[in-house]
Amino acid sequence: IHPTAVTLEHTPASSALQQGRPSAPADFAVWAHHNEGDASERTLLGRFRYRLDDSEYAQTFTLPASAATNLVTDLVTLQILSNHGPDHPYTCLYRFRVHGKSQ
Repeated sequence: IHPTAVTLEHTPASSALQQGRPSAPADFAVWAHHNEGDASERTLLGRFRYRLDDSEYAQTFTLPASAATNLVTDLVTLQILSNHGPDHPYTCLYRFRVHGKSQ
């Protein structure tokens, strides 16, 4: 696909087991791989921040045109850089979706 956006979902505040949702992702990066067998051959599609203060628990982030121009890939990686809970030992995700155009 030609990736154009990603959606990251975490548990809604009303369903969270822990107050403040410390396991929610905060900063994350999205990478496109050029060669499935070699993880070093990749392009950064963007760095983003999941907002806990947003009423939407499913948040969509448009990829910068400069990162995704003419890029076609079969493999996209989500890299969690930080959580909203300082030093929280794990990250909880409900769903990660990649949006794009078929090539």
